[in-house]
Amino acid sequence: MVSVHGAAVAQDLSEEPIEVTANSIEISDNGNQQMFAGNVVIIQGSFTLKGDQITASHRNDELQNLVIVGTPAQLIDSGNNKRSAFNGSSNYIIIDYTTNHAVLEGDVAFSTKNTSLQAQHVKYNLDSGNIRITGAPESESPNDANRLRMVITN
Repeated sequence: MVSVHGAAVAQDLSEEPIEVTANSIEISDNGNQQMFAGNVVIIQGSFTLKGDQITASHRNDELQNLVIVGTPAQLIDSGNNKRSAFNGSSNYIIIDYTTNHAVLEGDVAFSTKNTSLQAQHVKYNLDSGNIRITGAPESESPNDANRLRMVITN
């Protein structure tokens, strides 16, 4: 089973159905890994994942992580009355359910209602909503390689 949310929102989404669309699915012999390929979209409640390929890894019937690869890979939460909406895209995304963090790597664009940013690496806590951002977009000059760009609006 694939689940697309962190522990703090698990209660909100636990009853929500999971819809997966893809061109193909490959399941490992032991069932501990599922690979969805070709225009993959996974929706559960307010959460949506999109990518060219999404791999789900399980241990003891518990989801351990999701790896989303795409042009771009996307992690979207349309929000609800408890959580703010956000939209993240990058070359790939790893969602680690053992720590409830999503890591976006490579050409990251991340936005919330009042903030948008571009970076090379974003670590997003699915429980608290805290964000750690490092690295400039590749389009920046080499002198700015460790800088990022963020716009905050009212």
